[in-house]
Amino acid sequence: MTLSPSRKPPTYTRSTCHLTTRTAAKTQTTGERTEMLTRKVVFYKLCVLADGATSVVHDVEWKDRLAEYFSSPLLEDRKFELRSGDELVGWSTSLALQAILGRVLDGSPGISTGNWHETAAIPITPATDDEFLSRTTYLQFLSRSNVVAMVGGAAGRPSLGNIEGFVERIAPLDSGRHWKMVPVTQASQVARLKSMKGATKATIKTDVQPGLLPPDDDGYQQSMDYMVQQIAHNLGAGLRIELKISIRNAGDNPDSTIALKQSLLNSPGILRDAKKVSVDAYDEMRDEIVELIEHKVTAAFEMPDQDVDGEATEALVLDGLADVCKSLETDVCNAARLGH
Repeated sequence: MTLSPSRKPPTYTRSTCHLTTRTAAKTQTTGERTEMLTRKVVFYKLCVLADGATSVVHDVEWKDRLAEYFSSPLLEDRKFELRSGDELVGWSTSLALQAILGRVLDGSPGISTGNWHETAAIPITPATDDEFLSRTTYLQFLSRSNVVAMVGGAAGRPSLGNIEGFVERIAPLDSGRHWKMVPVTQASQVARLKSMKGATKATIKTDVQPGLLPPDDDGYQQSMDYMVQQIAHNLGAGLRIELKISIRNAGDNPDSTIALKQSLLNSPGILRDAKKVSVDAYDEMRDEIVELIEHKVTAAFEMPDQDVDGEATEALVLDGLADVCKSLETDVCNAARLGH
């Protein structure tokens, strides 16, 4: 894919389904600081809900379903109504597996405008009564899987229920069966950390309550559990802790990297209760970011936070979504296959 010259490709972390982003960057030509806007991409499995049970479906050709839906020449033919009474309409993009999905509004501001008698929408303010405004979200189905990626438009995004309704429109199910979007999650990688040689960085987000400090049992005082419990004990209050640890000159301090790894593995409280434990680990073959808490798989990309016209903004969003899906498709599909 040819990227727009006004932005850089996303920067991905190592061996993980997360992306790193910068909030600001300098241009090479003028040296001026350009603020960057980060757009979040979320991934969902499309499952079928029937009789209270959820099952995974793998045999839907989403490209064919989208092509059939978009074959109708008029937006009027692509409009459909949800049980809530909201109206939705979809537009195609240059990629066969992408879709722009809009919830039709009456007079409220939105990112796109369309005309029921035309085939496309333009991201500008409507000028006539024949045109409508639509809050917009952007979807991309991952080929050969039941996974869809989603990023919201500037004016918000439809709910998951609206997106399930769109999928129901392009791939209707039998009576009593409904599409349900389930977040793609990545399982805890504690076993992976155990197999690594050491850790150079760790990021921890957890809540801790004060209590009696237990005796030093099996090296407990060398654990992260003990350290955060000591802080709560000393302050006498429940705490929300966000902790970042980085070993300086890690290559010259291998014993410290092993100690950091063990302090995390010897912390059952943190591994049970923390919201996030992300570790930069290494062995003889590679460096790797290891996530010790099961979490939703997300990604992000950057685009300039500046005054550009609606069509240019939409092109950046669609390009960014395509880049993320291309780079992470294998990892995300594996996570979806292994997830619960």
